Amino acid sequence: MFGYNKIIDNNDVNIIITSVITGILCGGLAILFRETLELIINFSFNSDYYNLSNSAKKLSFMQIIIVTSTGGLLVGLIGYFFMPVNRSQGMTEVIETALKKDYKISLRTTIGSFFINVITLGTGGATGRAGPIVHLASGVSSLIFDKLKIQGRDRKILLGCAAASAVSSTFSAPIAGVFFASELI
Repeated sequence: MFGYNKIIDNNDVNIIITSVITGILCGGLAILFRETLELIINFSFNSDYYNLSNSAKKLSFMQIIIVTSTGGLLVGLIGYFFMPVNRSQGMTEVIETALKKDYKISLRTTIGSFFINVITLGTGGATGRAGPIVHLASGVSSLIFDKLKIQGRDRKILLGCAAASAVSSTFSAPIAGVFFASELI
């Protein structure tokens, strides 16, 4: 007879539990990003994300210049004071981290990237939602993995779980999140 301990290794159970917790946390972070974005768009343009183009048509040229310039100034200040080096913060950093095999993303870069991207999007700047959310989820999960001392292959698997849950909750497409993680991480 097969015993429970012979079927499921203790490490496998830990990885499954950690992946579920990481997925829930990262999905929650994606929702936080989306809600913060809605708040900034509402403040900046008195609109929601899906009606932004219609609301922007009603604004004067000067209002659009002030909102976008203020957003650009805030992004520049955050980038100058909080980002360690001038580099991309998004999916490219997550992919680069996975390729380097260290799977570590700086918390400072993660927080700076969150604010830079949510302000950029919220004040009319041109960027996508997926990259910042994947970066946020991967950065926070990297911090968790450091605290739990998770290394190597297990860390890569859990980084994929974080990225998949972020993409899934952003676009309400769970299968797309899984394919994203399996292809890129």
